[in-house]
Amino acid sequence: MTLPKSLRLTQAERPRYYDPVSNRRRKFIEKLDEQLMGFIQEGDGKSPSRKIQRRMRDKDTGVLVLRELDQIIKPWWWKGSDGTYYIRLKYGSRPLELAKGKSAIQADNRQSLEGMLRDLISAVQSGDLDSHLRESAEAIRSKFKR
Repeated sequence: MTLPKSLRLTQAERPRYYDPVSNRRRKFIEKLDEQLMGFIQEGDGKSPSRKIQRRMRDKDTGVLVLRELDQIIKPWWWKGSDGTYYIRLKYGSRPLELAKGKSAIQADNRQSLEGMLRDLISAVQSGDLDSHLRESAEAIRSKFKR
């Protein structure tokens, strides 16, 4: 069997270590993307949800089939009584404390909150929130130690 000439062959091995920093960033960016998508959906008058796939047994045939379902997004944002928007960032189920005693971010309107979510995604990608994510992950992990 001959391989096509268009393939670029190389000597590479999969890393054998686990990088917790990049894993925390990836998980948090996924959640921020989900919140942004839900916020945009709510602005369009829809219920914030995302598509998930589940294996379910067909009632008639008994065969496992892959079904696409809507899963509700629990919003991190809310609208205050004065018309401003707030968002509380969470890692796991714990709110991130961004400054001493402050865990919410305030935005004047919908457009600024949407821009703020986009800015937060780029800040996480650049590593600006690594210390906050590390502290939250350690606090969560400390609950499981004996």
